[in-house]
Amino acid sequence: AVSKDVRNALEVWGALGQDINLDIPDFQMSTDIDDIKWEKGSDKKKIAQFRKGKLTSKEEAAYKLLENGTLKIKHLKMDDQNTYKVSIYDTEGKSVLEKTFDMKILERVSKPDISWTCINKILTCKVTNGTDPELNLYQNGSNLSKGSQRVITYKWTPSLSRKFNCTASNKVSEEYRVVDVSCP
Repeated sequence: AVSKDVRNALEVWGALGQDINLDIPDFQMSTDIDDIKWEKGSDKKKIAQFRKGKLTSKEEAAYKLLENGTLKIKHLKMDDQNTYKVSIYDTEGKSVLEKTFDMKILERVSKPDISWTCINKILTCKVTNGTDPELNLYQNGSNLSKGSQRVITYKWTPSLSRKFNCTASNKVSEEYRVVDVSCP
């Protein structure tokens, strides 16, 4: 069974090797706040806590609790893909806010490569790295071809403009390459 926390979780996307801040939505730090606790995973491992204005938990080097309650996770690894729950209490011990984040880790896309053959006028755009890449091929700003795979091809007809732009993107990154196709 999926817990209520996970069903109502805020989906967040992190880039492998990069840092991410888990900002608490609709939360303003104030003097009434007594306790902010961050837990990771279904086993609710405490990773950071801020109590009575002081950091109380020994933070692992990968985590940093910022003054506004935000959790910074440094240099994301694949095993950081998990749920993170923040619980905030006031000076009376009343729950002010609870929020669960469902973090997915993606590899950033690499710069796409564009190749072409003049004989059959086939243009190929491919991306080597990246989780769930989306490729788009443009000419003069109009989309010629798109696909959710690593390679897309396009058969072009000779025209005045031979400038093509291929963009590779996913939820955490975007790269592009522009080429001028020259055929005799």
